[in-house]
Amino acid sequence: MRRTCRAALLWLLVPACGEPSAEGDSFDPVLVDAQMTAMIGVIDGAEDYMFGDVVAVTADPTGRIHVADAQSSEIKVYDTAGTYVGRFGRRGGGPGEFTRLYDMTFGPDGRLYVRDVRTIHVLARNGATGLYDSLVHQFPHGSQQLHAVRRSVVDSAGGFYEPHQAIRTGQLPSHAYRRYAADGREDTLRVPAYGNISGTRRAYYVTSSTGGRLVRGLSHVPFEHVPAWAMTWRQTVIGGEGNAYLLYETDRAGDTIAVTHGPRARRPVPAAAAPDSLAALRARIDSLPVPLEDVFLVSEYAKARELPDSLPSFVAVYAATDGRLWVEQWPEPDGSRVFDVFSSAGEFERAVRVAADIAREPAPYFTGDAIIGVTVDADTGIERVIRLAITDSVMLDPS
Repeated sequence: MRRTCRAALLWLLVPACGEPSAEGDSFDPVLVDAQMTAMIGVIDGAEDYMFGDVVAVTADPTGRIHVADAQSSEIKVYDTAGTYVGRFGRRGGGPGEFTRLYDMTFGPDGRLYVRDVRTIHVLARNGATGLYDSLVHQFPHGSQQLHAVRRSVVDSAGGFYEPHQAIRTGQLPSHAYRRYAADGREDTLRVPAYGNISGTRRAYYVTSSTGGRLVRGLSHVPFEHVPAWAMTWRQTVIGGEGNAYLLYETDRAGDTIAVTHGPRARRPVPAAAAPDSLAALRARIDSLPVPLEDVFLVSEYAKARELPDSLPSFVAVYAATDGRLWVEQWPEPDGSRVFDVFSSAGEFERAVRVAADIAREPAPYFTGDAIIGVTVDADTGIERVIRLAITDSVMLDPS
C-alpha cells in the first residue's frame, strides 16, 4: 500500500501524513516460483560461455541477455534460453574499445550505455550484426566508483546516473546518484541520510595521520538491518532503513512524496544461528588491537556486544524497467531468495521465490517478466549468469 504526502525531512513524515503502520496489516504472501530458463557459464569448454569478471548484466528490448566482462573488456550476448549470439568490444582506447568495463544499462531511447574507467559510451543497434556495437557518441565522467550493488539509470534526455558514495574520515558516509551527459551538464540526486547509514560501509580505526585499517562486521552486526534503496525511472529514490517495512520515495528536493507499506511482519532471528554469530562478534571485538572506543562507525549492537532479536524487514531494493519495485527479503533457510513485488503505484502484487543464490554485486536486472543475475559457485568460484522467468498472469490477492 502507498500513501502520498509532502515532507521536507523524513522525521516530519509522521505528523505530515499520519503514522503508517509497518506491521498492522501484515500477512504471509503465497510464493510464486520463478522458473530458470538459462544458466550460462562453464569452467572448461567453449570460450563463448566462459567469464572472467562479470561486472554488469542487462537485457535489450527483445530480452536478449548482455554480460559485461571486465577481464576481457567484452560484452557477450545470449538469447533468453542462454544460447550464445555474439560479442563486441575489446580492451583499448579506440572506437569499439573499452579501457575497463564497470557498468552498463539500456536507456529509454533503446540505446546501450556502457561505463568504463573514464568514458560513458552510447551504443545503438547495428542492423548488420544485430548487436549494440555502433557508437553514437561518448562523453567523459568523473566518477571513481567501481563495482556497484545498485544499478545505474538513464533518463529520457540521455543523462547517465550512477551510484556514488562519499567517504570522509570521521564522518558518516553519504550516497547519491551522479548524472553525466553529453552536454556536459552534471547533476546529483541525493540519497536520504537514513538513521543507520553507517552500516553501508566498514568500520575502521586510524593507524597514522594518513592511514587506517578497515574492520569487518562492526558497522553492522549479523542480522542487523542496513539501509537499502534504488533510483527509479521517475528520477526519485525509494528506500528505507530496514527496521520496519516502510519504503520512502523522495524527490530531487529531498521531499518525501510517497510511502510504500510492505505486507510482512519482522521475523525473529533463528535461534540456532544466534549463539555462534554472537560468539563470533565478541571474538572479533576482543581481537581488536585498539579499544572499541577508538573504532569509527561501530554499530550500537556491537558496542553492546549483542545481536538484534529480529531479522531486517528487507535487505535490498530494486527498481524494474516496467516501473515495478522488487524488495528482497532475508534468505530462506534453504538458501532461496524471496522478492516482494509492488506495482509502480506502490500496491503489493505478489511474492516471487528464486531457488538460487543471486549475488547482489553486480546488481541483478529486473524486467516485467524476468530476472537476470549472477551466481558464484561456492567450490570453484566460477561465475554463472542465470535468467529466471516469472509468469506475469499469476497475481496474488492479499485478502
